[in-house]
Amino acid sequence: DNIHIELTRDIKKSHDDRRKIEKSQLEFRDKKEEARVHAKEVLGHEPSAKELIKFRLFKEQNEECIYSGKKIHPLTLQDPYATEIDHILPYSRSLDDSLNNKVLCLTKENQDKGSKTPYEYMSKEIFDIFEQRVKGYKNIKQAKQTRLLKTNFDESSELAFKDRNKIDTSYISKFLKNYMEAHIEFN
Repeated sequence: DNIHIELTRDIKKSHDDRRKIEKSQLEFRDKKEEARVHAKEVLGHEPSAKELIKFRLFKEQNEECIYSGKKIHPLTLQDPYATEIDHILPYSRSLDDSLNNKVLCLTKENQDKGSKTPYEYMSKEIFDIFEQRVKGYKNIKQAKQTRLLKTNFDESSELAFKDRNKIDTSYISKFLKNYMEAHIEFN
């Protein structure tokens, strides 16, 4: 028996870089658990994985649709047709499925936006209002704000995002390979 893991390429991180990544992962886990407890209180049941992501985005965005600015009621998150998780930079163009590339929006807004960036989707006047609203969100990280306000996502930008995400995949693949070598025995 064999297990084959395809690696995009071998990547090495310094000890300090690995420590920073581990610290970030622990902080992320703690925030996720806090959100789960809060979501359970608000929704009245243990949230599904998708409900939890929606709830986290909902709180991050001041309980409103990122694109329209319309308020979203917490119980609306349980309706699978009312809101959707959108990729700020379309996944098909960026391969970015990170939380920094996800927002919560009303379903109609997501359908209207399609495979466009917020800047490509909105008129200049609406984008100016959107920009002010996004800059007013205190819980949105700089990386996400940069994606939301990106005005140029041309072919070279798309390729750069895709290359970076391929590198991220290689880290995961290498970890998986090492884990499996250490824990799986074949007779």
